[in-house]
Amino acid sequence: MSKKKTGKTQALPLTRWRYFCKTLYSNASAKGEFSYEGVTYLKDEELRAIEEKSTRVHVLLVLVLIVIYLTMRAQSIVMVIAGMIAIAAGEAYRERMLPKDILSHLQVPSYQKRRQDVAEELPDEEEP
Repeated sequence: MSKKKTGKTQALPLTRWRYFCKTLYSNASAKGEFSYEGVTYLKDEELRAIEEKSTRVHVLLVLVLIVIYLTMRAQSIVMVIAGMIAIAAGEAYRERMLPKDILSHLQVPSYQKRRQDVAEELPDEEEP
């Protein structure tokens, strides 16, 4: 029995970890929107406040990394490892700051909902 492959792949649900990874290297608190799998979400004020705190922690972690780099020759490997552990713990803390149910803090604008409904109603394209 062969299964027909459709052109659509199932989208992975948005979790706290995926949101964290998508916003890791950007200033997420400066934007009021977040895009995932072609859908643009609007953030609520609570999420933006959490992201603002997270930005401060991120700046502190970057400073720790710069200090490690600048003083690497004078430090022992133990200090470098301790700094890297501090950075990893700080990133884990930033991830834990985000709410578990991230979707409750994101809203799909009404124009996006209509566009999704229309896309779902379109028939799947079959391969010849």
